[in-house]
Amino acid sequence: MKKYLILAVAAILITCKANGAINKNQFHNWLSCPWAINPGQDTAKYLKETILPHKEKFVHQQLNVLLTELNLNVKSYSYIHNSKPGQPLRGIVLFFDDDKISSEKLHRHINVPTITVYFDKEIPRNEAWTLQYKGQGAWLQGEKDYYGKLTVKDLVVSSGE
Repeated sequence: MKKYLILAVAAILITCKANGAINKNQFHNWLSCPWAINPGQDTAKYLKETILPHKEKFVHQQLNVLLTELNLNVKSYSYIHNSKPGQPLRGIVLFFDDDKISSEKLHRHINVPTITVYFDKEIPRNEAWTLQYKGQGAWLQGEKDYYGKLTVKDLVVSSGE
C-alpha cells in the first residue's frame, strides 16, 4: 500500500512539473511544505509575466498561435455572452482548471486565472452551443480546431488577483 502511495505522489509531482503547474524550486520543496504550493498563483504569474507583455504577438493572429505558444493546458472554456439574446457571440474565456473546479471557484467568488479572447468575427450562437454541449465545457480537440482558426481581435489576461 505504501508503494502505491509513493508512486501516486511521484506521478502527481511529475505531472504538475510537466504541465508547468509548479516550478523547479517548488518541486524540490514540495515534500517539506506541500500545503504552501498554490498552482493557481503560478498560472497567474505565468500569464501576467509571459503572455500579457507579448499580447501584440497574438492579436490579429489565429488563436492557434497563442495556443501553441502557451505552456499551459487549456482545460475548459466558456463563451462570452452578448447583452441581447439571440445575438452572435463575441469570444471565449479560457480556463486552466477543469470546468468543475473553475465553476466551484467562481461560485465561491475565488478569482481564477483566465484569458478572455475576443475574435474579429462574431461566432454563430448555434455553432458555439453545439460545441459546448458536446464537450460540456471541456477544451477538446473539436474546440481547439474550431476556435483555433479564428482571428484574435483582443486578449484580456486575468491573473486571478
